Amino acid sequence: MEQPNKAKTSKSSAIQKRCKHCKYRFRGAKSKVYCSDTCRYAAGNAKQRNNTEKRLFRAQGSAFFYWVAQQVIRSGSLQILEGHTLTTMIDLYNLFKDSIKMNGTGSTDRLYVLSHIYAANPDSSSEAIGALFADNLIICPALDNQRHSNAFKEGAGRSISRRSLKHEHHVSEDESPKSVIKRIVSFLGDDFVEKVVVKAKIQPTARVKLFAWFEANGIKAPASSVSTQQLQALKDKHMGKEGKGFSYKLKAYTPTEVYLAEMERLNASEEAQLYLKGVIWLSLVDIPHEVIAKAHMVCFKWLHQEIPDATPHLAHFLKSYIDIATLVDDTDYASFDSSLPY
Repeated sequence: MEQPNKAKTSKSSAIQKRCKHCKYRFRGAKSKVYCSDTCRYAAGNAKQRNNTEKRLFRAQGSAFFYWVAQQVIRSGSLQILEGHTLTTMIDLYNLFKDSIKMNGTGSTDRLYVLSHIYAANPDSSSEAIGALFADNLIICPALDNQRHSNAFKEGAGRSISRRSLKHEHHVSEDESPKSVIKRIVSFLGDDFVEKVVVKAKIQPTARVKLFAWFEANGIKAPASSVSTQQLQALKDKHMGKEGKGFSYKLKAYTPTEVYLAEMERLNASEEAQLYLKGVIWLSLVDIPHEVIAKAHMVCFKWLHQEIPDATPHLAHFLKSYIDIATLVDDTDYASFDSSLPY
């Protein structure tokens, strides 16, 4: 008796192709791109190395790690970064990013700086140096920071004992930021820096990217003294594009806005915050400049942990002009004109 027809299992016919990794010809299924598991694993490792190189390039060419390198040089030790976790490093990056934003897009003047609570490099009589963590830094007007100089309150902020400093982590004043960045990456570890870059979405500066573009395309790069705008225009010319230039959109914060943001970040009392909101709101009214300057100095001292409570001092200077009981905390203060000096 004739058996019924059985469906035949179809198999992908082997075809000749080139291995995506070693480039040798082999015969295999249409979906197969590697000639062997060895090549497949090698390709995966190569991809991982390539991703690592790209992420480390993003770190080493970023404004953030350049700033970190400057702080390390200033303090004289890589150990100011000791003990960072992914969370604390992201906090530090976000604070740095906020300081850039507060200065306004395209600003060449550093109106606001990151100031240490425990001094970065106090005189030799101090037993410690300031650690580079967000909880040891505040954003404040550059002029206020200059007046404050290198003074600090012993025991305030976060510090690291001089006795714990190791010679192999010493950084001299004449080391270049570029070489110090490489040492920072080595100190923190490639894996850790990669995670920071990915989590924070850190990118190299526009200037670093432009120089990398010239190198990748075999074009002799201009002198390092050329401005970023000129570099962009030269790249556009090579690509046959008309330069678009740069558009600056963000205005710089006012000093009061900066102090309010930092008082909120470090959990100042609600009354202290309301006094500053009142200054922003009532800046359209006549509050004497010297009164606001004194209020700012109160904020500076509280943020640097030099006084235990800012509220009574702010009340002393501002209560004649601001009745915080009448202020509504959900007022849209951002809708008021912030173009005035204070």
